[in-house]
Amino acid sequence: MEAEIMRLPEAHRVQERHRRKFLIEGKYELKLEDALHQAAVDNPMFLAKEGVSEIIINSWLFLRASGLYIYAICVMSNHVHLIVRAADGVEEVPIGSIIGRHKSFTAHKINDLLVRGEQSVWNRIYFDRRIRTGKFNTVMWYVLNNPVKAGLVKHWSDWAGTYLNPDFDELFRN
Repeated sequence: MEAEIMRLPEAHRVQERHRRKFLIEGKYELKLEDALHQAAVDNPMFLAKEGVSEIIINSWLFLRASGLYIYAICVMSNHVHLIVRAADGVEEVPIGSIIGRHKSFTAHKINDLLVRGEQSVWNRIYFDRRIRTGKFNTVMWYVLNNPVKAGLVKHWSDWAGTYLNPDFDELFRN
């Protein structure tokens, strides 16, 4: 592939590298999206039970004290979407350990609520992705509209398992 690019006039090489990188990233995004949806299909649906989304959302809101700024949360019946970054003034957050704390705490609370004993609640792995420059609104709309896409509600704000940071009410409540 690089040999093909090197045969191009120098002025076109950078453009061709960017084009190919864009195609590769696009294929990666589609494969990742397929994997997320397949995982969602394969997972149990108990997150939709009454009170569970409240436990999950409240846990994340509590974890803001760990240096998180939360944009949005959407708890579906078998998966959760979260858009988060380090809070202002915080250089970096140990997201892996924070997710571990969240999963441990919520697993105990959910199992108690649903009288499930000590059954597994969460998959061991999680997908974290950076939002590319210029894609924030697209990602926010994707997360907020998950229940709409699934045919569960007509408008995302009708879904009880959704949290939107009040800083973004004007942008996304319409």
